[in-house]
Amino acid sequence: MDKFAEFEKLMREFKQLPQRATNEPTLLEISKFPHYENVCSNILEFYLSPEKPHKLGGIMIRSLLRATSMGKEIADGFLQVERIEREAATERGRIDIVVETNECIIGIENKIWAAVNNDFSDYQQTLENRANEREIRFIGILLSLKAIEPTKDSDFENVTYDNFFKILLRDIGLRAVDGHQKYVNYLFDFIHTIQNLTRNQMIDKEFLNFARENKDAIGSLLQRLADSRQGIKEKVSQLRESVSAKLESEKPKYQNVTMRSVFQAQDPGIIEAALLTTITLDWHGNETRITVDTVLNLKGWEIRIYLNCASDLKKKLSLLLQESGISLQRGADKEEIVSLPFDAKITEVEKTIHDVVDKIAGASIS
Repeated sequence: MDKFAEFEKLMREFKQLPQRATNEPTLLEISKFPHYENVCSNILEFYLSPEKPHKLGGIMIRSLLRATSMGKEIADGFLQVERIEREAATERGRIDIVVETNECIIGIENKIWAAVNNDFSDYQQTLENRANEREIRFIGILLSLKAIEPTKDSDFENVTYDNFFKILLRDIGLRAVDGHQKYVNYLFDFIHTIQNLTRNQMIDKEFLNFARENKDAIGSLLQRLADSRQGIKEKVSQLRESVSAKLESEKPKYQNVTMRSVFQAQDPGIIEAALLTTITLDWHGNETRITVDTVLNLKGWEIRIYLNCASDLKKKLSLLLQESGISLQRGADKEEIVSLPFDAKITEVEKTIHDVVDKIAGASIS
């Protein structure tokens, strides 16, 4: 009892922790592309280009420059994007995005998960040479999910997506109303995708402290849950042996009927196990398959009867089950459910399954 009191205290303290917000999946997350740097760089290129059909003008490049210490003054002046390159060649490599304007050449290296082992001095030398030829400035940006220190032998400045998007969302204002709504929506979807990735990288320090302070109680609770799950699996496995033996012994009783039972354990995080019984019978020359799933979880036993069959057979089966005195409830998936308490004896559960199966299997010959 003292151990359960400790668990109850643990649960109360856990519920007092700040709950993590659940995020609806974005389009990029649904497409399984949220962390692909190449995809993100393509999206950035599109919105950094004022002439693209998003109709947001130069808001993206100005906001990015305002997130740097070197480009704030340029962002507030007359700025005209003249050219954008993806995977621009340097002396010894390639840089993700290069934006050439009337005031500066901006080199952008985009990092989502990949390690930073780029030759930033090579990027800077190549782009500075181009900038010097035009007598304009060079600005180097390392854009990343988390704060990263670029190499000391270059002037590249780290800008996090979080800081960049805070400035962008502040700047965009009424521009979002004037922009092409389809592409404005895509932009916000991209922003939310990156924000979700950023949140996923953050360590929940309060929870870690809670886990550290209660590690013994948590370990004990997890062990008890694992033991309970194993106990449930063993009870359902025992049921399978007796049900299978019963079905095998009664095969000659029914014509054109086959029955099969299979044990199924659920995912490790779910304390549940199931015995799946499939009944295949001949109904007016048509093979009809009906499933009877016996599930044991913390709430107790549930025998779920899925009557996915012709309406006349379904009506007949429902009537046969009702006449047998079996108490039925309608489930969320329109299945018929027989409920038994958790501590019901295996023989009682087996008898109920047998009664159900007997009525269904006998329907084709009655």
